[in-house]
Amino acid sequence: MKKVIFVNKFGPASNAITGRNATELADFLSDNNLEVTFICLQADYKQANKAQDHHGSTYKVRELRSFYKGNSPLLRLINSLFDGFRLWLTSVTRKCDAVIVMTDPPLLFFWFQLFRSFSKRRLFYWTMDLYPEAFVAAKLISESNIIYKFLHKIIYGKPPDLTIVLGNKQLSYLQSKFKHAIPNVVIPCGVVEATGTALDRNKNNNNINGKITFGYGGNVGEAHDADFLILLIQQLDPEKHEMIVSLYGSKAQYVKDSIMLNKSVMFKEYLSQVDISSIDINVATLLPQWHHICVPSKAVTAICCGSALLLNATKDSDAWDMFEGGSWLIESGGDYSTEIKDYLSTLSMESIDSRKMKTNGLAAVQLNNKHEAFSSVKSMIQNI
Repeated sequence: MKKVIFVNKFGPASNAITGRNATELADFLSDNNLEVTFICLQADYKQANKAQDHHGSTYKVRELRSFYKGNSPLLRLINSLFDGFRLWLTSVTRKCDAVIVMTDPPLLFFWFQLFRSFSKRRLFYWTMDLYPEAFVAAKLISESNIIYKFLHKIIYGKPPDLTIVLGNKQLSYLQSKFKHAIPNVVIPCGVVEATGTALDRNKNNNNINGKITFGYGGNVGEAHDADFLILLIQQLDPEKHEMIVSLYGSKAQYVKDSIMLNKSVMFKEYLSQVDISSIDINVATLLPQWHHICVPSKAVTAICCGSALLLNATKDSDAWDMFEGGSWLIESGGDYSTEIKDYLSTLSMESIDSRKMKTNGLAAVQLNNKHEAFSSVKSMIQNI
């Protein structure tokens, strides 16, 4: 029986989206006669939704103790480096044919590349985020910094045996960094399977009062344009629109303080798939400097749940590349006040329904691609 190890900060018991996505693949591989071990930390993600147990696969889960849970950026970075080394060290003491390394904690993949020559197992790189590029995008370091150059040289020194990427745009970026074509599969984060058609799922939705319902559920962090979200909400007409929000992340309090008294806004602790399906237009935002680094999972889940999508990004983003047919785009960096006003003035239930009808096909493509990707990962491990 072939053996595979998953390594990620968040595991099957966590409520983090990366842990849930990895658990889904781990369950699949375990169900297909691969011996799976999941190495992670005892860590909960800072969001309100509940953790979801995996379906009962019998693979081993090795949880390491978490030492630091504070908010100091410097201490968090130092602790992340230490945690990444601990995760690598734990994995290297276990025999396996392949190891699937994710990108949390930051620079986790660095340790596997740094000591790669000491191991003969196949190395699979699952790129939920990209480091050290994320440090540059967050303005924590510059590309000219000697530390950045060192990290970059190690991480991109040798291509992995397989990359699991979030989209084709991210794949192109990685291939340019590794300077090689790399065996790959594409699995966007946030793909879920919903039943019924998009319009069926929305016929008893929140706009029974005749209002168009917007929604934003999830992280408002360094990668997201909080000002776009605030300006959108400020231009909503309480007689025509309502907005359901569930926020966490580094910019969440800033957004909450700005919209707290807005009559269009309803706050929820978290948004379930049923909530997302009942929303007419889910909103996702991604700053341009983050486009090759990550893909907002909320955009993927919204389309899979049959909601139309309002995307604040650029045409070069993976989200727009995948979901143009079910979305509107307000490009990053423009005159938001004018563009949002123009968008809302022409918005109608007919235009919303037109995009919702296209989400079934878009979601089917993503689900099929995910199933094929899972099978490809299984076959590659079995053929080692």
